[in-house]
Amino acid sequence: LVAAEYPLAAMGLVVAVPQGNPRGIRTWDDLLRPEVRLALGEPGATASGAVVKTSLLERGLWEPFAARVTVFKGTVNDVANDVVLGAVDAGVVYDVVLKNYPTLEGVTLPELAALESRVTLAVLTTSRDPARTRRFAEFVGDPARGLKRYQEFGFRVPTGAPSAP
Repeated sequence: LVAAEYPLAAMGLVVAVPQGNPRGIRTWDDLLRPEVRLALGEPGATASGAVVKTSLLERGLWEPFAARVTVFKGTVNDVANDVVLGAVDAGVVYDVVLKNYPTLEGVTLPELAALESRVTLAVLTTSRDPARTRRFAEFVGDPARGLKRYQEFGFRVPTGAPSAP
């Protein structure tokens, strides 16, 4: 179904906490302390939750982590909103989400540091106007145009010329 793919950006996972990190979350053990209220995107509904669950399951860390999650949310923005409102003390979010939340800061933990989600634009073989669709995809994937906007919003973007055919 996919005629061409255009890699656009990547985003990593961090622990969102209020500015100043009042609970002092600096390590994985800090995050799992009983007094820390924690939010995560629902693994069956959010990419962030699915990435975290898959990775932690592979390393035998999921069960103790999931047991400490106070609430599973429907979107990564819902996780950040809960931290802003004080409903939880910390939440796992994408690093780019923090740009929209000036009262939050991100804590990078080794257990999450290698995790990322990628943003890819696909041109489908069923497109009604393949030439126009490819031109749009090339515009979005151009470092001086679309990718520049992704970068402005904190996404990591590929370097060099677009790599799609």
